[in-house]
Amino acid sequence: MFAVVSLNYHFILQQQIKKIVAFCYYFLLQVKFNFEKVFAYDIIVLGDVMKIFSISDLHLSINNSKPMNIFGPVWDNYLEIIEKDWNKKVDENDVVLIPGDISWAMKFEEALPDLQYIANLKGNKIILRGNHDYWWNSVSVLRRAMPEKMYAIQNDALRIGNCVFCGSRGWTVPENGKHKTENDEKIYKRELLRLELSLQNMQKLKQDGDIVVALMHYP
Repeated sequence: MFAVVSLNYHFILQQQIKKIVAFCYYFLLQVKFNFEKVFAYDIIVLGDVMKIFSISDLHLSINNSKPMNIFGPVWDNYLEIIEKDWNKKVDENDVVLIPGDISWAMKFEEALPDLQYIANLKGNKIILRGNHDYWWNSVSVLRRAMPEKMYAIQNDALRIGNCVFCGSRGWTVPENGKHKTENDEKIYKRELLRLELSLQNMQKLKQDGDIVVALMHYP
């Protein structure tokens, strides 16, 4: 089973879920991944033990001068709104997926306060690289510095409870069979390879009855 999960926080639109499902479905077809059905949930409840939430594009800037409200007043106090809602809904045994655009930082050291901010929130956090995560250059360096109960996925997969998490950043898909630029085609093919590696790793971890959750930053 392949699942795309989204929780309707203040800045996530419900209608985007179908678009995300279709996008992930397209990528899975490209890597010839066999699956039965594609589902979209607001929340997956695994028995009464673990819930899975998802939120992306936090664009944190704890120690950097790039506040999100430069893009409009809708972003005023957005972290306080998210933090309050997060800690109200998420329990310590739950999983929160953060598929990309985590921090505005340009260097890894600058992103550490942003990662620590996320670590201080409830639940197990799984992160994926987004197109604006310029600080993310080495997943091995990231994992060594990762706070407790935080995990990064890149070319691999992770099993928590009866769920296996996998995925990749993704890229814009070709329109009418063509990419906009040669660089787009290059990145797209690289992302297909990374997704295939992640899915292969997922198959090794998956046990009978497990739910598979694929993360993607695009669209």
